[in-house]
Amino acid sequence: MISKGLEYLFKFECRYNYALYPFDTQECSMVMKLTASPGCHPLLGESDDDITINSTSSTISMYAATELHYCVIRDNPGGDLLILHFLLSRNYQSHLLTIFLPCTILCYLAHLTLTNFRLENFTNRISVTLSLLIVLASLFSQMSVSLPQSPEPKLVDIFFFYCIIRVSFVFVIHIAVESFLRKESGNLSNSVESECKEDLNVKLAWFWENRDPQIESPKPKRNVPKIINRVGNIFSLSVDALAICGFIYWAVSDHNEKHDRFNSFLR
Repeated sequence: MISKGLEYLFKFECRYNYALYPFDTQECSMVMKLTASPGCHPLLGESDDDITINSTSSTISMYAATELHYCVIRDNPGGDLLILHFLLSRNYQSHLLTIFLPCTILCYLAHLTLTNFRLENFTNRISVTLSLLIVLASLFSQMSVSLPQSPEPKLVDIFFFYCIIRVSFVFVIHIAVESFLRKESGNLSNSVESECKEDLNVKLAWFWENRDPQIESPKPKRNVPKIINRVGNIFSLSVDALAICGFIYWAVSDHNEKHDRFNSFLR
């Protein structure tokens, strides 16, 4: 029995898909083929179980690499093919501290202007919201330089865009509340003047008719600015919950799909 051992050094390229960056999992593979020579037709074992792949999981830069799985294609006209598969899962812990946590804090501070500021304090409400919006936009412009370039939007880009829209929506709520407050203030001044005239007419009528005036009690009015502020508060929190669930479902479903496909190959 003659045995021969060969050592090969392979170079391969992995096409990255950054749609879920920084929670992306990359699928990589490399193809091995035993080239036939005159009088020699090598085979990759009698069956797939005769092939043994020795590998261990490791960490490569920002990625955690899995062990190798493989599949064999035996009906190839040029000879048997051995395809090695592995996954690269990005280590995203640093991105949570540098991107997602700061943006979440900024959005929460903007939301506090809806709940912890008086409706009449328009100057502070609008100035704080506008300052947070500027900080959020500058943070996005700084981080976009260090992010990997891709033709399609990434999850982190969608997250930044959502945060900017979120704070901008709070800004619009403050504008709407202030406009209704000014409108009610103008209506109140007009109603005070009309009530003074009516009160004078009632006193004159009472003086001449010598009877008690029947004055109707004013109907309670709806506090429209408070309603707008409360509806905006509830709507914002509801959209936040839906957005968080959507982001988590997108990342987890893609992760599970790729791992299920990877586990379908032989070890």
